[in-house]
Amino acid sequence: MGVVGADVWPVQLTNFLQSLSVGNETSVFVVDQRGMLVGSSSPQQLYSIKNNRLVRQKAVEVVDPVVRDLALSMQDRFGQEIAERLTILGRQYMLVTNMYKDPTGFAWQVLVATPEDNYLAASPLQRVAMAADGMANGDLDQRLQSSAVDEVNDLTLSFNSMAGQLRQSYGDLEALSSYQESILESMPSGVLTFSEEGILRSANSPALEIFDCTPEVVANTSCQELFQGENSWLSHMLFEVYSKDETRSLEDVVLSLPAGDRSVNLVAQPLRDARIGLIGTMLMLEDISEEIRLKGTMARYMDPRIAESLFRSGADVLGGVESTATVLFSDIRSFTRLTEQLGPQGTVGFLNEYFTLMVECLSNEGGMLDKFIGDAVMAVFGLPSPTKSDEDHAIRSAIAMQEVLSHFNVERQLRGESPISIGIGLHTDIVVSGNIGSPKRMNYTVIGDGVNLASRLESACKFYGASVLVSDATLRRSSNTYCSRPADYVIVKGKSEPVLVHELLDFVSPLSFPERDLVVERYQHGLEAYRSRAWSTAIDHFEAALMMHAQDRLSSIYLERSSFFLENEPPDDWDGVWRMTSK
Repeated sequence: MGVVGADVWPVQLTNFLQSLSVGNETSVFVVDQRGMLVGSSSPQQLYSIKNNRLVRQKAVEVVDPVVRDLALSMQDRFGQEIAERLTILGRQYMLVTNMYKDPTGFAWQVLVATPEDNYLAASPLQRVAMAADGMANGDLDQRLQSSAVDEVNDLTLSFNSMAGQLRQSYGDLEALSSYQESILESMPSGVLTFSEEGILRSANSPALEIFDCTPEVVANTSCQELFQGENSWLSHMLFEVYSKDETRSLEDVVLSLPAGDRSVNLVAQPLRDARIGLIGTMLMLEDISEEIRLKGTMARYMDPRIAESLFRSGADVLGGVESTATVLFSDIRSFTRLTEQLGPQGTVGFLNEYFTLMVECLSNEGGMLDKFIGDAVMAVFGLPSPTKSDEDHAIRSAIAMQEVLSHFNVERQLRGESPISIGIGLHTDIVVSGNIGSPKRMNYTVIGDGVNLASRLESACKFYGASVLVSDATLRRSSNTYCSRPADYVIVKGKSEPVLVHELLDFVSPLSFPERDLVVERYQHGLEAYRSRAWSTAIDHFEAALMMHAQDRLSSIYLERSSFFLENEPPDDWDGVWRMTSK
């Protein structure tokens, strides 16, 4: 971000005032609201050196006795417009003061003091005073007629020249100030600038919105007044930035404000001028409260790293993206009967305990929890940012869910509760992801045939007696080797292309699946014979597998099919594909 400024510098103003011909021993000088000398027609130094630093001169401390005494007489009357006679160093002077305000709100008092005995007529001086009053009221198009008195005529000509130059300078300054204000207002971040003394000089609309205040309330406020209580460290930081002439930046800082806490990123930096050095400080604030809130919400549903990636991806990803992902569905078996046993409160408590365990398994592998559907869990791997190991993460997550469930069942049995079982389906395919819903309620989710197939595989676990079914598309893409066996070629309801499905067995125990490796070996031989229409050989292998593990549902299914085909030879175009008739 950038900030543009425009100023009329004291040195330039002094050169201008000293170039005027305003009459013998006439003094013209300008002071600001702090009493600092802004410019002078006399050869007066505007700056002094203190503690190796360049500082501006106070008008009441200057060397020029006329300027000093005039400043002393006017120091309690800043802001007043005066035309009066006064005595300075035993001499009568005619004093005229006028106020000028630039577009940014700075106030200057212009003082013109002329020895009374320099002039023979009062009327021209009155006209000068009236013209000066007009200029103070904003009418810079003032001109005076010439006078017969040479000195007054000189003053008139000088006044006219000064008025014309001020009119042009004011117009240029007003245009530049308007341009600067437009730039600041168009910036999305809040910008505040402070003077050397820590007084607020400007604040754009985003800054006022962050602090929930109006320009009138904070005008000329010190940074100590603006940043109080838990925010007082900000004023200390600004003074350190100024004194050490260094930039400070902080991310995700919480500001305690009356309307509530705001999270911001901030940058504090010195304001410098190449000619006179430091002139103040600037504070830039980026409100990230909504970003933090959204990240927190998203992190409740997915791994925080994924939430961060999704947030960085922005509106394009949220609006809808087609990509490859692995979808996981899980479901509790016989859940209806379980709810009847537990009752309403018991069911809610059970689900909260169960979901906590399952979601942790998903998060540990970088999965994104899509939603809970009753007792079912839907999760996605590979969104919003895909990796080469998304399929492995999904498979490992399914294995972990079954292993954690086994420990959970041990705890349930110790409490006198019945064990539960779940089925899990995994499939990798092209899906569409994005924010889907109504304007009042949106949900980042995925849709597509791949999602439907993963759900059907989870349902098919009941038919095949499997705990985890994985599509060949997922298993082929995985990098690791898993203990699995082909379950079947299936065509799900509503589709025409067969899908090879595998049963995953990495998590089974000797108690739940005795002689696993030998059973799988016999099963594989039997399946090869079955595909080759060697029905008797297939029957022998499946019976041998069942001798070792009588509860092996897949061996039972193929034994039944082989026995049927032994008596009822299938047609020549038989493809061995099983067609699912239900979802």
